[in-house]
Parts: sequence; C-alpha cells; structure tokens
Amino acid sequence: MRLFVGLPIPDDHVDALWPLQDGVPGADWTDPDDHHLTLVFLGELAPDRVPALAQILGGVRFAPFELAMAGLGHFPPRGRPRSLWAGVQASDPLRRLQAKVARACAGHGLNLDARQFAPHITLARLRDSPPHRVAQWLGGHVGFASEPWTVDHFVLYRSVRQPGVQHYEPLHTVWADGRDGLGGDDEQQAG
Repeated sequence: MRLFVGLPIPDDHVDALWPLQDGVPGADWTDPDDHHLTLVFLGELAPDRVPALAQILGGVRFAPFELAMAGLGHFPPRGRPRSLWAGVQASDPLRRLQAKVARACAGHGLNLDARQFAPHITLARLRDSPPHRVAQWLGGHVGFASEPWTVDHFVLYRSVRQPGVQHYEPLHTVWADGRDGLGGDDEQQAG
C-alpha cells in the first residue's frame, strides 16, 4: 500500500480552487475530492503494518488551529514545471503538527522523505506544459488567498492508482480531541 498522512481541505475551500484549474495545456488537474495537504509521505507499507501505524498516529495530540491558503507556484521552482500548487500561510502550529506526525512515523520504523517540509496543495501534474503558459497562469492569479479554516483532524491516506487517475482513499482519521477511527464514515463527518 502506498500511504501518506495529510490534511483534507474543507469543501468550501476546495470550491475556491476550482477557478484556478484551467488554462494550462498538458495539466492533469487534481480531482476536487482528492485535494489535501501532505504532512508526511510514507511510501509503500505492507497492509499488515497499517493497524499499528494507525494506533501510533492516534497518539498524536495537537490543539486545533487556523490555516489559510496563500499564493501559487510550481515544482520544481527552477526548470521545467512538473506540478502546480496552492500554498498556505506560514503556520507554526502546522509545522509542529507535521513534526509530531513525522516523529510518530519514524518511531514506527518508517524511512521518511528527507526533503524539507514545504506545505502545499497540489492542483495539477504537468505533462510537457509550455513554461510561458505556466507563467501566464501564475500571473493571472496573483494574490490568490483564502479565508482560514480550522484544522481539527488529520488523515492517513492510501494512494490508489485507477486508470489514468490517482485517487486518495482515507484509511484512518485522528481528531485533535483524541478521537480516531478507520475509514469512510469518519471521513463523511470530517468534510
């Protein structure tokens, strides 16, 4: 199973991303149901290790905090763009939560991505998109920002490859108040 831990984006904030998802040839735009902010990418993990990982993640405690989107960009920052993203405002509580989740995962014996945490919401993967069109897209959305929302839970996701598309399936939700649980019904309440 290919796994990661992330923050789901509330539906009303996903709606704010819709107007951005157009105007770049070769862009595979992210499905609105799959918008998220990755806290920790875990990679491949045997299914029999997931329950123990969920239990460890359930022990992560944090106070709810506010988060807002701000700014747009692309990866890599230099060279031919391969993805487009929406950023988030600088947030010490977000960085602390990410560090707690990373420590919990590392304590479970997982090898984590060594790259520095760069919080973002992927909007599109690019296939040979002309750099000048990416620049036009960025210029057409200068000043993008959203109202804040309250982050009160995070989710362990499974990445599922479907024909022509990547989909993210929630496996386990951890709430700031200590509740946690597996899969679907928890996610319905999360939105």
